[in-house]
Amino acid sequence: MESNYVVTARKWRPLRFDAIVGQDHISTTLKNAIELKRVHHAYIFTGPRGVGKTTSARVLAKALNCMNLQNDLEPCGECVSCNSITQGNSIDVIEIDGASNNGVDDVRKLRENSKYPPVNGKYKVYIIDEVHMLSTSAFNALLKTLEEPPPHLLFIFATTEIHKVPATIVSRCQRFDFRRMDIKNIVSQLQFIALQEHITIDEPTLLLIAKQADGSMRDSQSIFDKVIAFCGKDITISAARNALSVIDDDLFFDITTAIYHRDAKKMFEIVSVVTSGGFSVHECFNGLIEHFRNILLVQSTGKTDLLEVAEQYKVRYSEEATKFSNADILRFVGVVQSAEQQLKTSTQHTIRLELALVEMSQMGRVYEITELISIVKNQLQGIVEDDVPATMQESTPVYSPSAEKRVMTTTELVTPTVTKEPATLSEVNNQPITHAELYKGWEQMIATNQNMFLILQTLLMNTVPSFDIDDSVVTCFCENDTVFNEMNSLKKEIQQQLRKITSNQVLQFECILKEQNHISRTIPAEIEPIESTGGSLEILEKLSESKQAILTEIESTLSKLFGARIIL
Repeated sequence: MESNYVVTARKWRPLRFDAIVGQDHISTTLKNAIELKRVHHAYIFTGPRGVGKTTSARVLAKALNCMNLQNDLEPCGECVSCNSITQGNSIDVIEIDGASNNGVDDVRKLRENSKYPPVNGKYKVYIIDEVHMLSTSAFNALLKTLEEPPPHLLFIFATTEIHKVPATIVSRCQRFDFRRMDIKNIVSQLQFIALQEHITIDEPTLLLIAKQADGSMRDSQSIFDKVIAFCGKDITISAARNALSVIDDDLFFDITTAIYHRDAKKMFEIVSVVTSGGFSVHECFNGLIEHFRNILLVQSTGKTDLLEVAEQYKVRYSEEATKFSNADILRFVGVVQSAEQQLKTSTQHTIRLELALVEMSQMGRVYEITELISIVKNQLQGIVEDDVPATMQESTPVYSPSAEKRVMTTTELVTPTVTKEPATLSEVNNQPITHAELYKGWEQMIATNQNMFLILQTLLMNTVPSFDIDDSVVTCFCENDTVFNEMNSLKKEIQQQLRKITSNQVLQFECILKEQNHISRTIPAEIEPIESTGGSLEILEKLSESKQAILTEIESTLSKLFGARIIL
């Protein structure tokens, strides 16, 4: 049974410059060269497969030899020269396959025939496809003719691997780099063809075909023919997925939903769908990486314009982007990439897929360090307020300065509060700073600069360091190496803050590591103990209990966040 069927890629091959899709920069340059009569004697077209290299070469040959060139510099398509080139029987335009005619003898034959002038047109054009397949000796034999060709001779080379063409050949040609086809251009061209062929197909299906083509117009048209053969002239997205064996995008959304809800059971059900559908594990991993990339894109840009998906999925990606952080998505991508690498050395691909999905579902959330500090800080403040006994907060005096009889309670030592005063006592009386005023200044400094002294405040917990005052020099005794190192690193900042608070009464600040047998806190001579509801030993025991509660709560909080026990 005879059939006049012609595949879509051949039937709809462009015959004019303006019909070439996605290569406007090249079409415009070639048309301008014809108009200005600055046609080069050799061109080399390079780029991915199926983007219009050979088609552009044919259209250029038509335009150069057309007997009725149009005002817009397009070939007429009706003259003898144009028709013979279209039908492939022109004696002035010779197409050569570089893969099968790659020897030096073939080039010698070409050189002999190139001496003869064209019959119908102005130029004798040699189009050599896959020119990188020529042997080294063949390239060398072509050099002289390529450098100084006769006036009627024109070479057009096409290749997908320009790096294999010798530099001596490329330097004698005018090079044009063809671009990969944009998905929008492929969809638009397929939509036009479907309309002309009276085929019903929606945009999501066209988008699916275009993505499978990987930037090649010819590949997209071949896939289009395959889908038509499977579905007929009424094509649906589900039928197209079955024809191409492509995983449904909804499955990838199910995976991220299961990750969000930490649902390991759902992961095994998803893997069952993948295997029962006959889909490749590699294809599943590739689709999942693209899915995570789309989420990351929406998170980073805040827009969905750059997504190469149907409109219905853009809304869903906007919702998915709010469930995870950038760090979460990058961790998921790392797991998928690692599992995909392991497939090369594993025969149990399904198990690798299951393990990767379950691992992602059991991952904890990633916290920014600033967010973590804020959480721990809030926990600490809550513990201190809840754990310190009410009697100690309200009525347990510890020290009383002799000058003003000011009472410092345990609450002040644990959670310092800031009270704005017009001036310190030393400023009013113009006297050297006292221990009581120094402690008050220290508490004020810590409270008003919590970001700067957050680590120091955490290390000190419920205690205030011991001080010694010698004229305008304040010496701080540190309990251990950790406090000493932190204090020493902040020495300059502490000195500046104390100068500011005490109106330059403190001119120098020093820190010294306290000996093991040193008393934890020295009571200043001018601060006399006043009546207390309990003994000093009882107070220290309560403070120790509060400190231990804080440590326990910190460990519990970090364990919940990271799933690991932290020993403090």
